[in-house]
Amino acid sequence: MKKSNVVALNLSEVGEELPLLPEGEYVVGYVKHVTFEQFRSKKVVFYFQIIDHGKWHGAILERFYNVERFTSKRGKNGSFIPPPRGNFMLDYAMCFGMPLRRDRISLTRFEGKLFRVKVRTVKQNHEQRKYPESMQHSVIDSILGIEEI
Repeated sequence: MKKSNVVALNLSEVGEELPLLPEGEYVVGYVKHVTFEQFRSKKVVFYFQIIDHGKWHGAILERFYNVERFTSKRGKNGSFIPPPRGNFMLDYAMCFGMPLRRDRISLTRFEGKLFRVKVRTVKQNHEQRKYPESMQHSVIDSILGIEEI
């Protein structure tokens, strides 16, 4: 039997249901990343936890990126090569500067750091169909930089 290369994302591993919080800027910490393939498209999702005090402290948010190529097995902490002008490279450069080589980006640089992020609400699906309010959720729109403590 052929082994499937589809990775099911189990949100219970990192948190609860996808949260819906007010759009704006938050301070978050890196939790983990997972590489996967969806509809013949290579992706990586980074999970961040809100560090700000208040109602949303501890909530888990996602940041999805397209991937040019996987360089290891798909799944938790998988390695990848991002597109040269993609959103991952934009976010990475905002925090750490441009890497010398895209195929040797150390993702351990995310560990132990706090990031200021912009959060937006997902109000429609990939087919542009509007979600009812009960299905809307928040994701990280962009990483603005490293937050100094």
